[in-house]
Amino acid sequence: MNQPIKIKSLLKIALLSALVAISSISVAEDTKQQKASIDYRKSAYKMILWHFKPMAGMVKGKIDYDADAFTRNAKIVAKLSHLPINGFELKSPSENSRSKASIWDNYADFESKMNDFSEASEKLAKVAEAGDLSKAKPAFAAVAKTCKACHKEYRLDKK
Repeated sequence: MNQPIKIKSLLKIALLSALVAISSISVAEDTKQQKASIDYRKSAYKMILWHFKPMAGMVKGKIDYDADAFTRNAKIVAKLSHLPINGFELKSPSENSRSKASIWDNYADFESKMNDFSEASEKLAKVAEAGDLSKAKPAFAAVAKTCKACHKEYRLDKK
């Protein structure tokens, strides 16, 4: 009579252990995907910044204006502007990210701000083709404004 009880207990322990193992695998997978999501968007933003900074230097007069370089960078930023949103599909705030959790609480607003950034970037690319810095400056400022709007609402300050 003790034998069936021991077997039932062992089966319960084995089943419980299996459930715990499966749960930890699932959590590990979520964590992996979240890390990949964070890495993706960080990479996209780094590429955008790489091309945005030289334009900022030209707009501020810190770098000599080069119409070809400005236009090339504006076009690249316009293309890249569509990428970061893909890194926010998973809810993935973390210590390794400056993204506020409020992104996922207000995702429609966040997505709208990201679309504003893309639209302003595309307009800048078109204006830049004319090669006139005086006309590119307001378009550049409009892109910067969309960045600031999103950063203010959804980005943590540097630690």
